[in-house]
Amino acid sequence: VSLTAFVLAFIVFWKIAPAISSVGEGGVALEDLTRQGLIGLPSFVIFFTILSGLLWELSYSTQFSSTDIINALPLSASEYVLGSSLSVAYSYSVIPATGLGATLALGIYFHRIDLWMMTAVFTFVGTFLGAFVIEIVRAVMSRTSSAFYRRGGRLAIAIRLVGAVLILLVFQLAFNYRVMYILLQSVMTGITVAWFIPVAWPSLAIMESYQANYVSAFALAISSIAFMGIMFWVSVKLRERYWVPIPASIRISTAPYSPGIGLLGRLGFSSAESAIFKKDFRSLTRRREMARLLAIPAIILVSMLASFTSSGGELEFMAFSLVSFSLAVAIFSLVISMISIGQEASAIWNIYSSPIAPKELVRAKLTLGLLISLGVLLVIFLVVGFLFRPSFEVLILFFFLGLSLATAETSVGLMIGSKFPDFSEIPRSRFVTFSGGFIGTVVGLIVGGIVSAPAFIYAFLGQIFPPSEYSLGAVTVLTILLGVAFSLIAHKLSVLKISELLKELPT
Repeated sequence: VSLTAFVLAFIVFWKIAPAISSVGEGGVALEDLTRQGLIGLPSFVIFFTILSGLLWELSYSTQFSSTDIINALPLSASEYVLGSSLSVAYSYSVIPATGLGATLALGIYFHRIDLWMMTAVFTFVGTFLGAFVIEIVRAVMSRTSSAFYRRGGRLAIAIRLVGAVLILLVFQLAFNYRVMYILLQSVMTGITVAWFIPVAWPSLAIMESYQANYVSAFALAISSIAFMGIMFWVSVKLRERYWVPIPASIRISTAPYSPGIGLLGRLGFSSAESAIFKKDFRSLTRRREMARLLAIPAIILVSMLASFTSSGGELEFMAFSLVSFSLAVAIFSLVISMISIGQEASAIWNIYSSPIAPKELVRAKLTLGLLISLGVLLVIFLVVGFLFRPSFEVLILFFFLGLSLATAETSVGLMIGSKFPDFSEIPRSRFVTFSGGFIGTVVGLIVGGIVSAPAFIYAFLGQIFPPSEYSLGAVTVLTILLGVAFSLIAHKLSVLKISELLKELPT
């Protein structure tokens, strides 16, 4: 696949380069794009490898994440790290292959094959640098999980969950060139900022070579290779230190069993609905592969906050917040609900054998998904209000847009998840089929776009026509109505799909 991607990218860019160059200033723009591509590809590959590796690492199911089987093999820590890093590089090789194919065509066209050769070398270095960082994360997360599994109680579960999310967030931001650049730029100015960012050294080496600063290019090249070696050494040492996981401790309660109605029962939920709600909540907070889902809004929120440097005023902030922060709520609501059926895995047999009606199952799944989404919305709402302090009107519009998106996307996600569930128990859980994930993403974007349309129109037209309290009220009401309408439609379809699912046992 990677070889095919390399050849196709080369052919496509080789064919379009003359056509673009023949149109006006197209040649100058394309040459500048070539320079940026050759310089930026290694750093992009580092960021992509680390981010993808983190997401995949957190997607491992618990029963597949143990490395105890490795203890029976004659492997050293360095051999294990090298083998695992080769697997990571192999898995994500299609991205650097595509980039190298495109830049090779452009490099030949503009007679910069020498620069492309440097790009190819440092792209290789960047791929393995990212893979070694993933090995460091694996060792740290394995140790953290093992240490907390020795402790019992809800506090340990909460700390373990927050720790997993923070590890994902910190490592993604630490190797995000733009975030690091912004942080350092606050105390320094100029291009010298990038000299302090190790993940930018490969690209800086190519840039210095492009500017004929060969001494600086050589120094940065050696530093890049040395940094990759340091990451390899750290990953090996961590693997040696945390090779054997700490055994978990088990606590048995001696208190007598005394069933009660509980809070959910007082709110009108049946015993079956309460049981499914509690089971899914425990699954969401205790299963390792769920941490990556809970990290989605945090990653989007922090990345957006780090990149927002505009001082264009209230209306510009309104447009920015509607696009970015509402997107975090919508994506999280869609994903967390779309996986709710498939995450049952083999335990789906318990639902088939229990006397639960399709409406009860839908109600339990939707309630949990909506409550979690509203919690995320509330956190984002408070962060936006505290950091940016927008006007009351902007906060009202933002809150009700987020509420409408959470309601609609949660229902749409359950509808897709009940139609395309994936109950297979594999190392990297999917919970929803590939086609279902694609269809769900498209449908979710369409629904989110329609629900958000009144708010977007209000925000952007507000830069031309002064907004009023009447237009704000009308937009808010219309947004709520659209969210409720899509939620009701998706709810009915979800009940229908769940009914069909419970009639036939999954294969």
